[in-house]
Amino acid sequence: VATLQNAGFKTTTQRNPDSTVPPNRVIGTDPSAGTSVGAGDEITINVSTGPEQREVVDCKNLSYTDCVEKLTNAGFGKFRESRSPSTPETKDKVLATIPPANQTSAITNEITIVVGSGPENKPVPDCKGQTVDVCTQVLNASGFTKLLPVDVDSTTPKGQVVGTAPAAGEVAALDTLIQIRVSMGNQFVMPDVRGGFWTDVEPNLRNAYGWTGPLIRGPDVQNSGQRTNAVVTQSPPAGTPVRFEDPITLSFAS
Repeated sequence: VATLQNAGFKTTTQRNPDSTVPPNRVIGTDPSAGTSVGAGDEITINVSTGPEQREVVDCKNLSYTDCVEKLTNAGFGKFRESRSPSTPETKDKVLATIPPANQTSAITNEITIVVGSGPENKPVPDCKGQTVDVCTQVLNASGFTKLLPVDVDSTTPKGQVVGTAPAAGEVAALDTLIQIRVSMGNQFVMPDVRGGFWTDVEPNLRNAYGWTGPLIRGPDVQNSGQRTNAVVTQSPPAGTPVRFEDPITLSFAS
């Protein structure tokens, strides 16, 4: 301004947004530099106010591509996608922008578009041996909220959690339905009764193991090497989980 005034020109200042010239710096003059003008003529000095400010448009629930198009139409030109955990319904949809919608920002600023990536994935925690209530608390603490207790045959005490589905350690989305498998306490592990006398085996199964099912006597076995009336074969075999009311078949030496 001083330079032009010292040269005998009248000056007026006009402030305009400019994306390349820093604020308070001269963009140019009107007439432009080098133009022949008369002494005393008025020169307009265009001074930068910095990049133009525009309002960030709202594109929540749009796709990333549609959001970029909408922001481009609003005058913005720099974009970056950022993925964030979300509900299944908002996967691949815009959750928010940074700066947020309806806030003004320089059109040269980068707009971060936050897009839903779906539910977060986590390993299923181990709550085997716990009660349903404790297991529920453990799963909830990890972010799993969709839970379904399911009663299952088991030799473990009634009401004790024997596992989950998906199993402990498996990685699952937080909105996955987790089955909590709860023991009905309705089984015992079949012992090896071979070699025992039938007069001892049956009372032992009923009194020591709680078995209430029917005893089925199979065909007698000759030349088994066992003493007469001793158990030669058994079904179910030793180590097999057996329900208390299931039948047991024993064959004896003749």
